[in-house]
Amino acid sequence: MYEIEEKTDLLEYLPEYLREYRELREIMATENAEFGSLTKLHRQNVDDRFLTTCGPSGMARFEAMMGITPRADDSLETRRFRALSRWNRETPYNYAYLEEQLRLLCGKHGYDLRLDVSGPALVLKIGLTSKNMLDAVKELAATILPCHILTDIDLLYNQHKTLGTFLHRRMADYTHKQLREDVIS
Repeated sequence: MYEIEEKTDLLEYLPEYLREYRELREIMATENAEFGSLTKLHRQNVDDRFLTTCGPSGMARFEAMMGITPRADDSLETRRFRALSRWNRETPYNYAYLEEQLRLLCGKHGYDLRLDVSGPALVLKIGLTSKNMLDAVKELAATILPCHILTDIDLLYNQHKTLGTFLHRRMADYTHKQLREDVIS
């Protein structure tokens, strides 16, 4: 937090001949108190925008953003430390991190990821064995990917080359939708 460097006296803004009037001096004294309160409130609002300088109301806003519930006996510094440790723990998001998270969610061969940097566009197809993870993958991509990258996230449906090894007799047991969207073994 920074200190107020100088105290403003509104009486100095009046012309000399008006400063002589007692009513105007009283009005300016009252306005000075109000102006000081507003200046203090403005400075606190500026401080509340930053985690390292915020007061109790700013800290409550940061805690709400990060899902932190403070304990009743926590001091402001304890709350600040907890919030800073959560804030600084965030992993930098990059392509390698996205691939690592996809391997965790979908398995090593459970997805197909292609990035076109000239576009920029990302095409991500999730294997049918991981189709229950599609919503989680979309949420992950929305969190990790920068806003300027266009995304196409969908299931990696069965294709002719996958189904071409099966006999037609065997595939007759399935509907077209099942052949396209279910894992056929």
